[in-house]
Amino acid sequence: THALALDFDTMFGRPAPAGAMTPSFTPAGQQMVYDTPNYAYGMLANDLTGKRMVPVRGRIHARKLSDFADYIRHSSEEFVFVLSGELELRFENGHAYRLGAGDSLYFDSAVGHVYLSLGDTDAEVLACCVDGDARRPRDAI
Repeated sequence: THALALDFDTMFGRPAPAGAMTPSFTPAGQQMVYDTPNYAYGMLANDLTGKRMVPVRGRIHARKLSDFADYIRHSSEEFVFVLSGELELRFENGHAYRLGAGDSLYFDSAVGHVYLSLGDTDAEVLACCVDGDARRPRDAI
């Protein structure tokens, strides 16, 4: 989408929003959930098109690096806040951060990373990705 200067809404044929954004309310337990072997993603404000951030409530199932085929990379900045449990954020450059409930980390998502739950229970997080490419036009997502 960067090279073509297109936002996701245009790319997928959805109309771009016009005017002021209408607030989006997501009731508890009503978010669209994508459950994968490593993570369950609860998409928040999923009805909004053209938004600049992607907020997600996540449950981390993965426990070891070998649960992944490769590190995850995407062109954005990412913020994670741990709601419950403990997790390790491990990066392909060798850095690792251990986070508990109430801890947070802000990082460059282009650096390969994985979330790993520590302990017997899955960690629950609130995460948000925003476009980190300052060279992109402001209206392109």
